[in-house]
Amino acid sequence: MIAKGKLWRLAPAAAALAALALVASAAASVQKPHAESASTFKVGLLVPLTGALAQTGGWIRTAAEYGISEINKKGGVRGAKVSLVVVDDAADPTQDVAGVTKLINQDHVNFILGRSRATACSR
Repeated sequence: MIAKGKLWRLAPAAAALAALALVASAAASVQKPHAESASTFKVGLLVPLTGALAQTGGWIRTAAEYGISEINKKGGVRGAKVSLVVVDDAADPTQDVAGVTKLINQDHVNFILGRSRATACSR
């Protein structure tokens, strides 16, 4: 049993698993995947792995890796294996923008998960 005071530590992992469930259901409804991603469905994960929020980012990364392994054990998304591309944003809005740009332009991910930050989204 988890002590009440420590329950908050599970929130990031639970949120990451819920987000992955959303990704799986959204991806399953896609009519035609891109030609380059037909065999792999790439999920980008933008989290702080360094800096003040590194511990929380590590929990989120672990939960995402676990969720993706569970999705892949069940056949992936419409037969496509799901892969995770992780970018460390160090909880810095300027690195959020660079990370999203990298995930889109270099890694060609199909979906991006990350923290909700109005400052990062407005740039």
